[in-house]
Amino acid sequence: MRQVGIDNIEPGSVTARHVYAPGEYGGIPLLAAKVTITEGLLKRMGKAGITSIMVEDELSAGIDAAPSLTNETRQQAITVLRQSFEQMGRGGSQLPPEQIQDVESVISRIISEVATRKNLLVSMSDMNLFGGDRMQHALDVCVVGAAVAKQFFRAHGWRDFRGQRREDGIEDRMVKLGVGMLLQDIGTLAVPDSIREKRGILTAEERAIMQQHPLLGLELLEGSELSPLTKVTIAQHHERYDGSGYPRGLAADDIHDHGQLAAIAEAYVSLCDETTSDGAAFQPHEAYRLILQARNRLFRAEIVDAFAEAIAPYGPGTTVQLSDGRYGIVIGNNAGAPLEPILRVTHDQDGMRFDPPVEVDLRRVGGKTTIKLATNGLPGDPAMRPGASA
Repeated sequence: MRQVGIDNIEPGSVTARHVYAPGEYGGIPLLAAKVTITEGLLKRMGKAGITSIMVEDELSAGIDAAPSLTNETRQQAITVLRQSFEQMGRGGSQLPPEQIQDVESVISRIISEVATRKNLLVSMSDMNLFGGDRMQHALDVCVVGAAVAKQFFRAHGWRDFRGQRREDGIEDRMVKLGVGMLLQDIGTLAVPDSIREKRGILTAEERAIMQQHPLLGLELLEGSELSPLTKVTIAQHHERYDGSGYPRGLAADDIHDHGQLAAIAEAYVSLCDETTSDGAAFQPHEAYRLILQARNRLFRAEIVDAFAEAIAPYGPGTTVQLSDGRYGIVIGNNAGAPLEPILRVTHDQDGMRFDPPVEVDLRRVGGKTTIKLATNGLPGDPAMRPGASA
């Protein structure tokens, strides 16, 4: 399978995964997997705001781009999160213990699925982030954060109250972290609707109010039996290592490990997400490089290093153009070399198709060939044909 922009899909293409409208999860999909796409279905997807989907075709046969989470876990997580928001939105003074248990249970499932996935690196295309809302956003932050936290705790353990590093109880700490990442934006319920639901750039006054949502979240959850590790995650997920974050402007080691882990995951997902970016969203590989450039500035070096090890900027099924002009599809990623995936090279620099395609492992070519950019399709797709309008 491969990911294709909606403008590059022709009638007769076959869906590789279920297609859901932005903000919809599980249940009945807008378009099921293994369905042949017609002109009518293309128009329907366009009206629904879908920008790209996974398709099956001859060029991508055998490429496995399995999502990070099963549909069952994704649907369960969204349901639990929505119930939590509804509980607090009705003026509830706390999340009942059974609701917290439900959240912790689904977080355990997410951590388990991320940890046992065949391809150890997580990518945004795995998560099918082709549109969504704050529920989707929170879930994606949870998946990215779980992958980064696993790598970080494996390498560094955690600090106790004496400042000493320990390696016991990591699974429990990851659950508490995950609960915080899933509930990180619950404080937006206390922000006026006119600000929370505004499309476009906020005014300085509106932004100052919105930036209080981590503290507002703590106030909303004050009576709930949540772990201090969960609460510090919620409170600090927008703080930055250099002190430029909010709501308290904390810096360096004044930010808890959980806050820093949540912050890097939230920042990466936001950069890739059109619903939260100020302006056009970045492609995953562009956002990835921005995070790496913020090492020891916005994010602590060890946290960025864990991110670089855990996250793949080019997920399986991503179509790319190489520095020598050739085109191909990502087959898989190399642990330790995320920017150098394994490719199925399908077309030369002039758009002529290789028959058969050539497999290239960029890690083995010694930097002679690199990825120039990710594309929305391959030569021969409608929007990439000579003379096609931009």
